[in-house]
Amino acid sequence: AEYMGSPLFCNTMLRAARALHAARRAVARASSSAAVLPTSASAVPRSPDRWQSHGRIIEVERIDANIFRSASVEALWRPGMGQGVYGGQLIGQALVAAHETIDDDWARVHTPSEMAAKAAAKGEAVVNSAHAYFLRPGSAAKPIVFRVERLLDGGSFNFRSVTGFQDGVPIFALKASFHRREEFPVRYQREMSAVPPPESLKSHTQLLEEALSHPKCTPEFRAKIEAAFARPIPLEIRPVDVTDLGLFSRPKAQEPRSRLWMRALGPIDGSPDVHRCIAAWASDWTISAVPLLHIGLRPYSPQLRLICSLDHSLWFHDDIDFNSWVLYEMSTNNLSGGRGVAHGRMYNQAGRLVMSVAQEALYRLRAQSPTPSTSASASS
Repeated sequence: AEYMGSPLFCNTMLRAARALHAARRAVARASSSAAVLPTSASAVPRSPDRWQSHGRIIEVERIDANIFRSASVEALWRPGMGQGVYGGQLIGQALVAAHETIDDDWARVHTPSEMAAKAAAKGEAVVNSAHAYFLRPGSAAKPIVFRVERLLDGGSFNFRSVTGFQDGVPIFALKASFHRREEFPVRYQREMSAVPPPESLKSHTQLLEEALSHPKCTPEFRAKIEAAFARPIPLEIRPVDVTDLGLFSRPKAQEPRSRLWMRALGPIDGSPDVHRCIAAWASDWTISAVPLLHIGLRPYSPQLRLICSLDHSLWFHDDIDFNSWVLYEMSTNNLSGGRGVAHGRMYNQAGRLVMSVAQEALYRLRAQSPTPSTSASASS
């Protein structure tokens, strides 16, 4: 008791408090900076601009150990005819936030050589799947806050749960799995379709320009198309199965299948993790419209009142290079009850399947919209 009241004890406690305060400030500085997930077998902590590739569309900033925020509101993208922030951007940014929490505690307190030894012993954890739900429309005028829950850090797998908030209200939820790659002697995949090369096809931008000059282009359609030009998607897209946007023709039933080539408009720097998150961002593009092809409708069709993605799933099979052309094949198995399910496959130009996708969407038509009388099945 005498010691606890002595000057020596008080000075000791004061020094301890100062040391604790300095340590907390150091942790806070580390948490507010870009994270340091190893980017390759060399396991060197990444630089702060790791996720700034491609116009900052997937970049988030760390504001606490498990809390992240969209780094740039200006980079949040709302499609020209969309009602809220693009769903693929929610997926991409949530995946980045999840990536930031894989091995981050280890990376902050160990040297690059120690990180390299760990990577060599265990292998780098790579995202292998993600499953997302769109709960409410998100605003492209406000930052999105992402909260990450660390569900498991095992020897082979890491699991993360990410919830996106605006104004304190959850608008989005995602579960992601990360796997440390393993050797396996067998590989099988569904083969890529035979399609024309992207250089021989019109771009989505060219199709929009042709629609603007169409004699049946009304002021309402023109406003929608100009809105699309004002907020262009940061991808180069060349549809395989579409020769026009279906704005001015009556609905005509067709096989519910869509194939398109896509790649980044500008060069993407960074590790394969960045390209996987960009691919996740791109995977939401038009897949929700594929079931509507059975009744002859497309995203720009005037008969369509509402199209809304409900959930979205991804499985990553291999590294993806979005600086090169990627073929996105989409088809559907069902359209009923105002909902449709579409499936997608992404291939690189060599024909290797790099990612699989599934999505369910909600549809509402305008009153007295003409639809085909048939309900026959179509093969994919």
